[in-house]
Amino acid sequence: MIMMKVRIGLVGVGVLLSLFALPEVASAGPSSAVAKAASRALVRRSAPRVGALLARDLRNHRTARVVRLAAPRTVFRYTSLQRARGAIRRGIPAMRHLTSRGGAGRPLGSVSAARALGLSRRPAARLTVRVPKRQPVIFNRIVGGGAGRGEIVSPKRIPAAAVKRVVRVR
Repeated sequence: MIMMKVRIGLVGVGVLLSLFALPEVASAGPSSAVAKAASRALVRRSAPRVGALLARDLRNHRTARVVRLAAPRTVFRYTSLQRARGAIRRGIPAMRHLTSRGGAGRPLGSVSAARALGLSRRPAARLTVRVPKRQPVIFNRIVGGGAGRGEIVSPKRIPAAAVKRVVRVR
């Protein structure tokens, strides 16, 4: 228990140091390259690895059961403009992530969406998708996203007719 507190305390000190102390030192003089490298290394070490998050996400998909939707469901998919255009023409490919629910309201901003939904890039578009009744889906939690956020994934392609609207995300 004490060892865990010490480890968490050291990580916290490293993150605080990289956020507050080292950026000021980095702009101070000739040793700026060393200070910048140290700052980046501390942040990198304290952040979760992308590979570990991907492995956990894939494990979640394998272990969760596939269910058929009892009724049509409106959900969102945050993506790039190019992929949004492709979804309008061809539908959403199998095993692509969608939010677990959608409704009326303004879309999340690109930075907020990336943080809340665990995305590696900032999205440029939000698709509103009406997933049809009897479509097989897997309900899961978003790995690397905000607390309490859910996702759905369909092992089958979602038809192009299900994509109802595309909104640009700012």
